[in-house]
Amino acid sequence: MKEGANWVEGLKAYVAECRASRPIVDRKDLSTAEEMQCRIIGDSLISGFGSLLIREKTTDANPLPMNLIISSLEDMLQFNGKVSHVLSIVDPDEGLNIPTLGVPLDRRLVLLCDDVDSRAEAQSREQQMPGSRCIAPTRTMVKRGLAFAKGVPDQATLVHCGQGVSRSTAMAFAILCQAQPNVSEDEVFQQVLRLRPQSYPNALIVKHADGLWGRNGRMCRAIGSA
Repeated sequence: MKEGANWVEGLKAYVAECRASRPIVDRKDLSTAEEMQCRIIGDSLISGFGSLLIREKTTDANPLPMNLIISSLEDMLQFNGKVSHVLSIVDPDEGLNIPTLGVPLDRRLVLLCDDVDSRAEAQSREQQMPGSRCIAPTRTMVKRGLAFAKGVPDQATLVHCGQGVSRSTAMAFAILCQAQPNVSEDEVFQQVLRLRPQSYPNALIVKHADGLWGRNGRMCRAIGSA
């Protein structure tokens, strides 16, 4: 764990330096741009630290039942020519801007929805922006994604959304639960975290998957959304 310890000590020193030079600002006082920047930096730190933990604990990791990759829309280009199937879950206005990665059309599935955790949140967004339309993930959409993944042979499959944090990790969780009906939901979610340490699964997608497989809320509890 030496490499991880050095990384953590370096991070602590950097945080101490930042606190000394600039007082901590309350989150409510941040502008939208500043909060977004904090989230981006936070995701990068989590990803970096998570990758170190993964390298240190590879012997503890349960082998995955399939070759699954989780990515953001921006980062998926690094997998050009390296995957056989692509499952995209993106905003409705992003559907035409997805790189093909050299994957034939019949091996790609695009699901269009906004990253909202409930229909109420979707309605609230529409009220805040009159004239706009916010599409919440649906049960049919999740069912299509699971059917697509079930037909994939033992080859590299890329699942991605806009940031690679919410919708894609929720769908990956559902896919891995589908592939391992006898493995507990908690264990499967740990597999997702190993694939994507910054995972924060979309609660509505997980709820739909839980209902489709009759998991009685166990998938929702595994991600802490029950």
